[in-house]
Amino acid sequence: MAGYIGSRAVSVNTTSATITDDLTIGDDLTVTDDMTVGGTLGVTGVVTANAGVVVDNFTLDGTSLSLSSGVMTLNAADVRIKNLANNETMAQFDDDGAVNLYNNNELSLSTVAGGSVSIYNDLSLTSDGGIINIGAGNDLKITHDGTNGDFESAGNLTFDVVGELIIDADLQGEGNGILLKDDGTTYGNIFRSESDLIIMSVASDEDLLFKGNDGGSTITALTLNMSEAGAATFNSNVIVGGNVGIGGTSVDTKLHIDGCPDNKVITFEQSGRKSAIGTAFSATSLNSRLDFFVSDGNQNGGNHTRMSVLSNGGITFNGDTAAANVLEDYEEGAWTPALQDGTSVTVNDAYYIKIGSVVHIGMSIVGASNSSSTAILFTGLPYAVRNGNDQAFGLTIANTTVGTDNIYFSFLRNTQNIGCATNANVDIATSVLSTKKLCMSGHYFVA
Repeated sequence: MAGYIGSRAVSVNTTSATITDDLTIGDDLTVTDDMTVGGTLGVTGVVTANAGVVVDNFTLDGTSLSLSSGVMTLNAADVRIKNLANNETMAQFDDDGAVNLYNNNELSLSTVAGGSVSIYNDLSLTSDGGIINIGAGNDLKITHDGTNGDFESAGNLTFDVVGELIIDADLQGEGNGILLKDDGTTYGNIFRSESDLIIMSVASDEDLLFKGNDGGSTITALTLNMSEAGAATFNSNVIVGGNVGIGGTSVDTKLHIDGCPDNKVITFEQSGRKSAIGTAFSATSLNSRLDFFVSDGNQNGGNHTRMSVLSNGGITFNGDTAAANVLEDYEEGAWTPALQDGTSVTVNDAYYIKIGSVVHIGMSIVGASNSSSTAILFTGLPYAVRNGNDQAFGLTIANTTVGTDNIYFSFLRNTQNIGCATNANVDIATSVLSTKKLCMSGHYFVA
């Protein structure tokens, strides 16, 4: 059936109506089935399509807009996606500018010229095993498997910070803290044990070396030999500001060696020839001994004790341990010879040397003018003469104006005196020394 609405031709059948030209409706139009418009449909009011609207490949249905094929293009100088109340921006696309994403109207992510992206707060990868790839060839990867994190770099990895670089590892102890690895194999470990900082070479018998640059050349300043219980080798001098202790913890002198054996303690060596200083401690008393060993030229060194210093005084030689052979004293000094009767003498020189129990004396005097008949008796020896038959160790006259015929000087036992007599043991008067010079020397044993 055909007809017209106004001047518009209308074709109607039992299921549809066809309008072949423009149709303008001034009020509402309700279509309960399909409507096909061949030209332009102009609507100045609201179009309500409860079953959806299809425009070419676009379908608008309820709250969704879908494209069945092709590419959706929005052409605008700037694009804003906002909430229903139009008071909150969710996304913003600027012409020749940034793309910005917002959360609760706060900027969260923004693109920057050159391909950079700015994230204004946290970046969370909530999936275990998620990877952050950096670089055109994914040269740097940051991963986490839910327990452990990993930085994997195809080249060098540099941390350049203006302030402090802090490494804070809560799990400490050997095998924890900071682990230094090469291709997965641990070779070094830095960790805390109680309050101590531990630096450890992990591989068996591998040394720990401290190197530096000396005038442009690499030098090894210190080597700790782990196969030798940490034996330390210094490349050059060792300068110590305080005391040095070996074998103990209580150090009270510049060099303190504890746990010394009854043998050599300090060795001096050149080309295999060795000399040494050793110790010997008595197990039953407080007595001890300091020994000096000197090499006999043997390339392996000798065990020849050349001198020992005893703790109770004195020294011995060549390994001699007999008490009678101990040299207990050495002393030099001056003494003052005088005549017992009071006659004055001028002392030009008077000296003594005491070695052990032997005293050697010398004297040079001039007697004052006198006529004394008292026997000559010099006093003032530095030590008393031993009470024995030692007068045989008398004195030798070196120079005198007295005359040496039948005149003898001897040390008087158990005194500090020198007597004078003839070979018949007759005393000689002091007047013999009147204005005379007497020079003599001799030795005696001390009491």
